[in-house]
Amino acid sequence: MFAETSFPLLFDRQSSGVQLDAAAVRAWAGGQHVFVSSLITDLRPERQAARIAIESVGAVPVMFEHDLGAQDVSAERAYVDGVRQSAIYVGIFGPRYGVRLPSGRSATHDELVEAEALGLRLCIFTTGYGGPSMDREQRDLIDGLRNLYTTSSYDGPEDLRARLVRRLTDLAAEEVLPWVRLGRLLIRVNSIAASGDTVAIAGTVFDRTILAELRAYSERRETVAYANHLEAFDAQVIQVATNVTSATSTDVTVTLQRQASQGHSGLGRMQVNNLSADEIVTRSLSDGLFGTSLLPQERWGGIWRPENPLAPIADLSIPERSLRPVIQVLITEFLIRNGHASAVAPVVVGPDHQGARSLRLSWTPARQYVNSAEPDPISLAGNLRHR
Repeated sequence: MFAETSFPLLFDRQSSGVQLDAAAVRAWAGGQHVFVSSLITDLRPERQAARIAIESVGAVPVMFEHDLGAQDVSAERAYVDGVRQSAIYVGIFGPRYGVRLPSGRSATHDELVEAEALGLRLCIFTTGYGGPSMDREQRDLIDGLRNLYTTSSYDGPEDLRARLVRRLTDLAAEEVLPWVRLGRLLIRVNSIAASGDTVAIAGTVFDRTILAELRAYSERRETVAYANHLEAFDAQVIQVATNVTSATSTDVTVTLQRQASQGHSGLGRMQVNNLSADEIVTRSLSDGLFGTSLLPQERWGGIWRPENPLAPIADLSIPERSLRPVIQVLITEFLIRNGHASAVAPVVVGPDHQGARSLRLSWTPARQYVNSAEPDPISLAGNLRHR
């Protein structure tokens, strides 16, 4: 349904390890609110260490005892509201579970559930796991978290502070430096600048095969598929300017000219057999990504088929820190390029756990008519059948 690559994608693996300098981290962190979740009375030194870590990178800590008190709402409501105003969740889980609220969960557990539902980036730390004083409910909660996410134990408040600084620095590099797909290339860039129909992407390329492919695109003024985490379209490669900065890397600026849409192939906005176009797309993605069997058996001449936008990276072994943004790019490309969505967010990718990896995504369907109401978002979740 979207332009398939004739050859396997080329992935600039070495760029996955690129870090931001301190100034760039602080520039990113200045707009980040970080919610700190834990039992307050049991873990005061850890909470103070977390606050120091968050402020040291330039982000804004959101903590009940400092930032959410003295409100004319219940404590439970204040906790959840604090999560909702944040982009990053830091959970610190010690031996005790805490008092159950009307929800049937502790405040810390409620905050975690809200953070997961909103797709916040998660930083989860544990201490005292398996000790004789650990509550059974807390052990069960941590066991569940370990099945879904990568958790980190720590040895005292100072170790927690250092680990949280490293985690926030890694998040900054992951989110500030976007990945793009250009033809059959997956490359990380430093900036994406658009003016009218002209787009300039700038970054550092480490793989010489990728550099050669970029130059070939420019020499042929080739029209290729382009996608980032927000948009997808066909573009002609107008120019590739290079600046050799070391023996192992080359700074590159690629100038693209957006091409007029040629329309969308495949399902479009058709309705078949009482299934709306959005329902067909949702079922196709579920069957392709998660291996479900939601599509009807009769294929209507091959129109209904599982769709897996991640198939091109199934054999690339992409590092964990780059996998989430790459998945975001490929899913965005599939949904927007085919006219199924006007926006795609969030895409939440869990860590690998015994061969399984959770994926949750949400998108806003494209309007059928210009003056029609904004459609409600569609969500999909499951475990990836690949990777």
